[in-house]
Amino acid sequence: MFTGQKPRTMDSKGRIPVPAEFRHELGESVWVVEGLWGALVVFTNDGFNEFLKELKGDPIDPDLMALKYQYAATAEQVKIDSAGRIRITEAQIDAANLTREVMMVGMIDQIHIWDKEAWLAHKKASDYEKNARDMAARRALTAQAAATQARR
Repeated sequence: MFTGQKPRTMDSKGRIPVPAEFRHELGESVWVVEGLWGALVVFTNDGFNEFLKELKGDPIDPDLMALKYQYAATAEQVKIDSAGRIRITEAQIDAANLTREVMMVGMIDQIHIWDKEAWLAHKKASDYEKNARDMAARRALTAQAAATQARR
C-alpha cells in the first residue's frame, strides 16, 4: 500500500528516486502514465494489467476511448535502476509540467507524481469535506437504487 507525500528531486536526465517504503512493493519495473489534474500515475505491473482490464469495453464509446488515449496511449514501462530511480520520459515531464522539485504521493494502489508547486496548489484548492459528502451521497443513491432493483 502506498501512502504519504514524499518530496523528491528529479535530476537532469528525468530520474526520480523512489522512496524506499514504495520500492519494496513495486518490483523491478513499473508503468508510468499521464493521469488527471496534471499528475503522472505510477502503477505496479499487476496494477496496470488490472487497470487495463477495466478499460476494455465498447470500442466506440467516446468516453472509454478518451480514457484509453489518456492512460494506455501514454503508458511507458520503466525499470527501477540500481539506485532505486525511475526515468520519466520527456513527453511525460512536459505533460505533467514537472520541474526539478516533485512530490510522490501515495494513492493506496498507485503513486502519483506531481510538480511540487502544482501539488501544493491542488491540495489548497481541494475541498475534501465537500468531496467526502458528495461521495457519501453517491454511495447512498447507489445503495438505494440497488435496493429498489432487488425489490422488483
